[in-house]
Amino acid sequence: STGMIIFVFEFIIHAGVSPISQKDGWYRKYLAGNALRFQGRLDEALSQYEQCLEYDDVEEPRVLCTMASVMNEKKDPSNALQVYEHALQLDPEYPESYTGKAYTLLTLGQYELAL
Repeated sequence: STGMIIFVFEFIIHAGVSPISQKDGWYRKYLAGNALRFQGRLDEALSQYEQCLEYDDVEEPRVLCTMASVMNEKKDPSNALQVYEHALQLDPEYPESYTGKAYTLLTLGQYELAL
């Protein structure tokens, strides 16, 4: 269950065997989103990822790319494309933004733009 997965993440964090510090609240939300995504609970996962963006120290392009990937899983490539483009505006050197955007463009049949 998601509760058990989150408990395991919390245990690892508190046991000191993880690089996640106590202040990384956004990353805890990110891990919870990943657990929900793994279970196929995509709307709940997106909600967790959206909550990540409320933190000042968030790795925003990383979270945005993950959100866009979930949107692609939900068969929503138009919104995914917008999110990838926003991630690229924030950090034009974040490689996952380019690969995700290219995949999304292929999904939309925009082959020339995907190259």
